[in-house]
Amino acid sequence: QFSEVNESLGAYAIEGHRHLAEIVQELSGLASPHPALRADLPTGWGGGLTFVPHLVPMTRGILATCYFDLKGSVGELQDAYREFYAGQPFTRVVDKTPATKLTTHSNLCLVNVGAQGRKAVVTAALDNLLKGASGQGIECFNIAFGFDRTTALTGALQWP
Repeated sequence: QFSEVNESLGAYAIEGHRHLAEIVQELSGLASPHPALRADLPTGWGGGLTFVPHLVPMTRGILATCYFDLKGSVGELQDAYREFYAGQPFTRVVDKTPATKLTTHSNLCLVNVGAQGRKAVVTAALDNLLKGASGQGIECFNIAFGFDRTTALTGALQWP
């Protein structure tokens, strides 16, 4: 109900979100070539990664912030993210913390990597209506039928 979420912000799935396994799966690929990350990523993230989603009454956008123990330097972690996402047309590792407004009406995911003490802080912003399942569907269609994977996904969509 809109009346229950309007003018409100709340955390949910504190005990574990349904997408946590997918996050761990994808980030495990990031860890394998980087010894400074290997200790926590593939096997240790069941208890090592903190991800708590929050519900915000907005039409478009997800801002995810994940925390985990930093094994190497923040520079090594930033380099690992940049290497992992190099060549990906829709994911950009950025120097400043992203905001949802920066990805609205696009298929982009902006990722920032930082640290607070010995905790890594990784923040990602995306437009969940385009970068979500609909954008994934178009990208998969493009790949399956031999089109460039970015076809129909680079222009701004204005509704809603």
